[in-house]
Amino acid sequence: MSNKKYILILSIINIFRSIFLVSQALASKLLIDAAINNTRVLFYALIFGVLIICNIVLSLLFLFIRNKFSLKIEVKMKEDIYNELLKNDVNEAKKFHSGEITNVYLNDIQNIKNGLCQTIPNVFLYASRFLLSLFALAYLDYKILFILLLFGLIVVISARIYSKILKKYHKMALENDGKLNAYMQESFENIKIVKALNAEKNLSSSLHDRIKENYSIKDKRNKLSIVGHGGLYVLMEICAAFVMIYGAFGIVQGFLTYGSLVGLLQVISYFETPLSMFSSLITNYNAYKVSENRIQELYNIKNECNQIEINDFDEIIFEHVDFSYDQNVILKDFSLSIKKYDTILLKGHSGCGKTTLFNLLLGFISPNKGTIKVKYNNKFYDIKECRNLFSYVAQENILFSGTIEENAKLFIENYQEDKFINSLKIACIYDEINQKPNKLKTILNERGNGLSLGQIQRILLAIALEKNNQILLLDEFTSALDKELEKNIVNNVSCINKTKIIITHRDIDLPNAKTIFLGEEYD
Repeated sequence: MSNKKYILILSIINIFRSIFLVSQALASKLLIDAAINNTRVLFYALIFGVLIICNIVLSLLFLFIRNKFSLKIEVKMKEDIYNELLKNDVNEAKKFHSGEITNVYLNDIQNIKNGLCQTIPNVFLYASRFLLSLFALAYLDYKILFILLLFGLIVVISARIYSKILKKYHKMALENDGKLNAYMQESFENIKIVKALNAEKNLSSSLHDRIKENYSIKDKRNKLSIVGHGGLYVLMEICAAFVMIYGAFGIVQGFLTYGSLVGLLQVISYFETPLSMFSSLITNYNAYKVSENRIQELYNIKNECNQIEINDFDEIIFEHVDFSYDQNVILKDFSLSIKKYDTILLKGHSGCGKTTLFNLLLGFISPNKGTIKVKYNNKFYDIKECRNLFSYVAQENILFSGTIEENAKLFIENYQEDKFINSLKIACIYDEINQKPNKLKTILNERGNGLSLGQIQRILLAIALEKNNQILLLDEFTSALDKELEKNIVNNVSCINKTKIIITHRDIDLPNAKTIFLGEEYD
């Protein structure tokens, strides 16, 4: 069932809840007057009881459907946003801090869920209750209706002004929450560096200032909310007092019955409730719209181009490629041919373009000038479409929390344990894993905590080998290993019948390897 159908059903249920509720007030008037006159008491009591039962059943039905709808929205939005982010262009997605993404999951989805499941249906609940109360007031005593309409008009105008101001503070609070979450997340991700540099006091002081700013924004928002709610509360109390005094006077003068006074007081409470909830509805609706706009910004991120199904190649051709980061020239008129089964070592000083070359091959960035093409069966394809050709081992630790086996399954389609074990042996890590009590079921903490950097590098190499793509991109894949272990792994990798492109600062002995010096040294 679509969201619109759920909202429609919830809204219709709420309208009928209002009908039964206001009908209860009118039924109570008839019941009390019947009791005073001692006529048809049982009949009106029966009607009153049926109305109450109907209202209870509808309220329970509303809760059941709302909770089901709420869960459906939460699950679907979390999955949709996650999948949308996976499709985004890497460089465009980086403009959003991971702390902001966390804030979307913690706050914005909650605001949208509340908006769709509660706020919008409640608009129909309170609007219908308000209108039906007007008709009931006209039936009970039309004179009081005009005074209450004037009162309602004042509330609506005030709420309109209040809404615009409050929306601004909602947006400021959500944005500041995102920045605060991002700061705390980065602090704990880099806790070793923080402690090594004895920067705890500085970071704590900075956090205090940020929390102070966050508190100030939310304090202003809360004060504004209190003013709105408090103002309405005062008006409600004045209204209730006026109706009570008016009713007492009406009984004395004889133009109101006791039943009419009871019904009038009930209807007035139904009339007041929508007005008292008006500021809350506006607050929740503004939060819903602000969150909807923030999530839409994620959906507006440019998606990367679609990847084609290509599992082989004859040649990769760089033709007169230029690439710069701002004014910093990394590659200038760079040309290179990489043929199938080539082994290439990329060397050069830091910042000379080695990692940039990998990013170009993976299609994460595009040349400022020139082309990079994949040739296969006399056809040419843009490199940005051909990421399926590559298995990449990065310098960074990209292991997830969970077991070693679970990590492998995340990256390897059609995972088979025996084949993965073979790849672990090639990466010279199987014996070390096998010595652990839980072997492949060994649980890793966040970012692979529980293993050394060298062990993580070798597990990532095994995963890359098992993916069985045609080209291995290895970025300093032995940087955390000793010479003997490095030699064994290099020998194993050299026997693999794949194209290998390797970034290294070390002297690696690979048969038939072609060394390319980037920077001032390259030809």
